[in-house]
Amino acid sequence: MSGEQMVGIVIFLLCTWGCGFVFLLIARHADRCSKPVNFWAGQEVDPHRVSDIAAYNHENAVLWKGYSIPFWLSGALFVFGVVNNAFSIAGIIVLFSTCFPGLLLLIRKYKQIEKTYIT
Repeated sequence: MSGEQMVGIVIFLLCTWGCGFVFLLIARHADRCSKPVNFWAGQEVDPHRVSDIAAYNHENAVLWKGYSIPFWLSGALFVFGVVNNAFSIAGIIVLFSTCFPGLLLLIRKYKQIEKTYIT
């Protein structure tokens, strides 16, 4: 393996696993927070409008944990691409085929959480 390939793998891992790690941190914060967590930047969720704050936060945590999975998976596949180039291609496909559609699913699922817990 050349130095350029190694640098490419490290950069890809920093990006994918870095994002996955950030999403897991958001999930951990949501699970441990006593106030309702915010989904949208700049939006405050009024605690008086949330019927069950612990359940609301837990649902948000599950949401972010789920969104982190494709990032971890694509990074792992890319690493296995050292052995077989098809894995690298699969890692890139997983990342790009789930990143944007996953974001849309994330928003859709949050709207369901809002309907369930916010009055």
